[in-house]
Amino acid sequence: MKKGRNLFVPQRINYFLPDWDDLVDPGFDFIGEISSPGRRNNQDDYYAHEIFPCPPYDGILISRAVTEKKKIKGQLMRKKGVHAFLRLPKKIPVMGDCGAFEYIDLPNPPYSVENVHQYYCSIGVDIGVSVDHLIVKGKEEEKKHRFEITLQNAAHFFRLCQRDTPFIPLGAAQGWDPSSYARAVTELQKMGYRRIGLGGLVRTSSRDIIEILSQVNLIRRPDVRLHLFGIARPEHIHTYWKLGVSSVDSASFLRQAWLSLDKNYFTGNGKFYTALRVPQALRKPVQEKANKLNISQDKLLEREQTLLKNLRSFDQEPKNFEALADEIIEYNRMTGNTRVKQKAVVRTLRSQPWKKCSCPICQQLGIEVIIFRGNNRNRRRGFHNTRVFYQQLKEKFKKKAAKPAEPTINQACLPGL
Repeated sequence: MKKGRNLFVPQRINYFLPDWDDLVDPGFDFIGEISSPGRRNNQDDYYAHEIFPCPPYDGILISRAVTEKKKIKGQLMRKKGVHAFLRLPKKIPVMGDCGAFEYIDLPNPPYSVENVHQYYCSIGVDIGVSVDHLIVKGKEEEKKHRFEITLQNAAHFFRLCQRDTPFIPLGAAQGWDPSSYARAVTELQKMGYRRIGLGGLVRTSSRDIIEILSQVNLIRRPDVRLHLFGIARPEHIHTYWKLGVSSVDSASFLRQAWLSLDKNYFTGNGKFYTALRVPQALRKPVQEKANKLNISQDKLLEREQTLLKNLRSFDQEPKNFEALADEIIEYNRMTGNTRVKQKAVVRTLRSQPWKKCSCPICQQLGIEVIIFRGNNRNRRRGFHNTRVFYQQLKEKFKKKAAKPAEPTINQACLPGL
């Protein structure tokens, strides 16, 4: 076997960002709302690690079922390799899984173990997750089958990884309560896994997750480290660490930038702010809502442009924030959105959090970063949020004692270590 390398920072929990094609146009004209001249979609766009001097995550998680939804993306990833496709430095690890949420309704996973092993090898992941099947609540008759097939696949996968495999195998554990997760981890440890991921917990309460981890920790070998799929809750991060978790993945910090009603912009002191919503007047759904309120397209466009101009003027000379908040509320009402809260908008305008952030996005864009409008603003705000979370994560562990070195690729593939 080739010599391995350490992929994880041993002193703290490592953070992986799931890949969901989150890119932005680096030359987007925010005033004219115009893309870069000659821009090729995706090829010329930037990932977060291409915008910041240092990537705002320790690694990236790719899910096969998600990646292969776009045929050309799957083909290019196989041809170039995952690091080259993502334009990601080799030192940043990529974890690959099958994307079990995408086939949750099927009776069995759509991939064979051999096929997945070959796929991981072909695209060059650093960590490969065994083929699992989510246990669906409410379908009691299926849970034992899904539990067993996940373990059977893990056993087969680990045996394949005893060959000259260029990645660390991570065994997936599924369950429905603390004892079933503990049983799954026990079996995975017997197979030889030293990295185990707990799946199916995204919709589970923090209290129940901690109860599951506590039960698992009773049987966890000291040299076995855990990964939490889809879970990265800052308020519990130290508890996770004490219970054997060394890595997590989540896109929630990024996606809250546009999916949350009022928590769209994060700050380093743990505060959240609502984005300033200025729906695009030329978009058909916006026009249709305005038409239902007997508001003409010309009037809507005029109010939109006036509001954007006033927001940019406010950024240069902050004053009359309550009047500007009224203007934002009224414009949203014209587009059929009555859920924007004046108190939250006033709080954002009064605090101007973007002016207190040192990240390149906020420094370059100013107030544009907190305007809720289109992909190029919303995703940049999501990149900012991801960076804030990542910095907070590192800060939380700065004063913690270092843990022993993590397994290398070779060690992780050798049973009994």
